[in-house]
Amino acid sequence: MRKLLPLAAIAGSLMLALTSCSGGSTTATPQSSGQETIQETVHMNADYPSYGSPLAAAAKSDLVVVGVPVKSWDEMIYPDRVDSDDPIKNPQAGLSEEEINEFIADSGVPITVTEFEVTEVVSGEAKVGDRILVDQLGGASGGVTYDEENTTNMRNFSASTLRSDKTRIMLSLGENHSGRRELVNPEEGFNFVSTTGEIDTVDGKSIGKTIKSFKKSLNKGNN
Repeated sequence: MRKLLPLAAIAGSLMLALTSCSGGSTTATPQSSGQETIQETVHMNADYPSYGSPLAAAAKSDLVVVGVPVKSWDEMIYPDRVDSDDPIKNPQAGLSEEEINEFIADSGVPITVTEFEVTEVVSGEAKVGDRILVDQLGGASGGVTYDEENTTNMRNFSASTLRSDKTRIMLSLGENHSGRRELVNPEEGFNFVSTTGEIDTVDGKSIGKTIKSFKKSLNKGNN
């Protein structure tokens, strides 16, 4: 099983960067998110591995599936404890136990967890009808919504709307340290599939392949 860099590690570095931005990446935009009133938006930009194309991203994935999001919710993730005395590798180095606990508590970043129903398996171990949990960076907490600029959040799509439009989502996934799934890249690993099987990128550009030809190319590359 290919393990991804946990979102908690990405989130921890993002929180440090955001803390040093003095609010320059925030936008006051009142909006509603469930029962919580969002009064501020923080824009984030995470550094993800890039593979060059959706096909290359899929080749580096443990699981590639097509389907629809069923429901989404917010959770907080926190940086892991790091056993290193090197302050470059471990920002917790030299801190007391109390200070480490405070550092971790202050470094939490919201994520969105989406329950995703599989309607087709492109590669990997899954079956039609499975529901998998997928983590995406960005979410809401304490009156603030966190928006990762390269992430197309699945909470913005309803299964009923996608089905009525005869559109599905294709995800290229790895397993993170929580045992859930996350995209190998938020753009290259997230694509739309039309009713004819044509695959488009998140910005609506065709990749020149159908699901059938995509599977064929992927299997050829893995042999």
